[in-house]
Amino acid sequence: MPIHPGMVEPLAERTRDLYAAAENRLLGIIARQLAAGLDAPSWAEQKLSAVQAVRRADYPWQGSMP
Repeated sequence: MPIHPGMVEPLAERTRDLYAAAENRLLGIIARQLAAGLDAPSWAEQKLSAVQAVRRADYPWQGSMP
């Protein structure tokens, strides 16, 4: 069934707007993470230490977990 081009233009515009909004949201998330220092070289070590602390709190009888 043929579709008139005028019928798809609003759909294309809405799709474009949705992608632009998603892009802006992602850029905002990335900017906040960078501002919080998530690109620092020690970031991974800090997160690992935090996870290990939670594991030790959950399993005090096991000591350190791999």
